[in-house]
Order: sequence, then C-alpha cells, then structure tokens
Amino acid sequence: MPACSLLPRYMATTQPQRLPPRAALLPVINLGRLGKDDPASLALVVQDNARACRDRGCFQVINHGVSKSVMKGALEAASAFFELPVEHKEEFASDDIRQPIRYDRSSRDGISLARSFLKHYANPLEDWIDCWPANPPTDR
Repeated sequence: MPACSLLPRYMATTQPQRLPPRAALLPVINLGRLGKDDPASLALVVQDNARACRDRGCFQVINHGVSKSVMKGALEAASAFFELPVEHKEEFASDDIRQPIRYDRSSRDGISLARSFLKHYANPLEDWIDCWPANPPTDR
C-alpha cells in the first residue's frame, strides 16, 4: 500500500512532504511541570516561556488545566464578537495600547491584509467584566 493512501484525502500527494524547519515550529510550554512543587521545574517553565517570547513571540501552552468545554466557549464567544458588524467592534477601537479594552483590525506587518484582535483585561474579573463588550452576550 503506498504511503500516501494513509493520509487524509486532502493531504494525499505523490510528492514527498517537506516538514517545516525546526525553527518554524511553535514552541510548547508545559505547565504540567508546575504541579511538582519543585523550584527547578518552575525555573524550566519560566526559561521556556522567556525563550519562546524572545525567539518567536508566541507559544502553545499544554497541561494548563483549562477544560475543553471552557476553551470551546471562549472560542465561540470570540468568534461571535468578530462576526458582529464593524460599527459595533469599532466602539472599542483605539491606538492606545494602554486601554484595558481594545479592538484593532489593522495590519502593521506589511504582509497580511487583515488582522483583528480584541484585548480585554480579565484579572481580577470583577474589576473588568463591566467594561467588556455587552454584545455578544456570550462574551461575558
């Protein structure tokens, strides 16, 4: 059986697949090490985090203890916000990065055509939740 027949149809190819260079892979931060009550483990997590921020600017967190249902709800709420009309989202637009609630849709990297984000402070929740967008209601 040819190797490509084991791949999902959209991935099947007769051409050999090239994996991205190791430097292109997203760094993974394992928070599961923090439960060991070991200063050396804490130091490794902090070191991994600092390296990922410095070298890549982003990372994936695993073993964080957040349930899949909570993550799904957060993604659904975020998606609902970004599906709202532009006029609603623009209420939170600001160039001031110090704003606790801020929406932006501009691209400053000169490559991507559009990039949107909504930043809002959340800790402690009771101090900030009243500032969050009221629509969609799932955002609160």
